[in-house]
Amino acid sequence: MCFTAGLYLRRDIKGTEDAAVVAAIKRAGAIPLALTNVSELCMWWESHNTVHGRTYNPYDANRIVGGSSGGEGCLQAAAGSPMGLGSDIGGSIRMPCFFNGIFGHKPSRG
Repeated sequence: MCFTAGLYLRRDIKGTEDAAVVAAIKRAGAIPLALTNVSELCMWWESHNTVHGRTYNPYDANRIVGGSSGGEGCLQAAAGSPMGLGSDIGGSIRMPCFFNGIFGHKPSRG
């Protein structure tokens, strides 16, 4: 799948192997459905970048979905998948979930 982190200079880069968490959920029987949109380098409050464009809130296209893992929060809110994965250092799972009206959990390390 694409391995861009929303950065235009990486638009043609594809991942060569699964991340550890993706490999773990596949071993557990999960079937990955999609790679969702992020803000450029997962750094902003809005999931918009020059590679894939803007992610629109499923309830109101005038509202944002949140940054970093916003595409994932949007997909969950639109009932596109029963669960999702995202990145979270400073609220990147929790804020998109808040903006999209769903629950996001950041587990403790380990």
